[in-house]
Amino acid sequence: MTALEAVAVHLPPLAEPIELVGERLGLTDRQIKLFRRFHGLERVRWTPTET
Repeated sequence: MTALEAVAVHLPPLAEPIELVGERLGLTDRQIKLFRRFHGLERVRWTPTET
């Protein structure tokens, strides 16, 4: 039998609007609108010093 011993969460400190992230990734306005409306993603958390 396999069991989980622990679960952890890491939330990066910086949260940016999906529009800024989408712009850097080269997403179209339609793709950004899809992330916002369909997926409910308004902000993306990330750490600028990490990949």
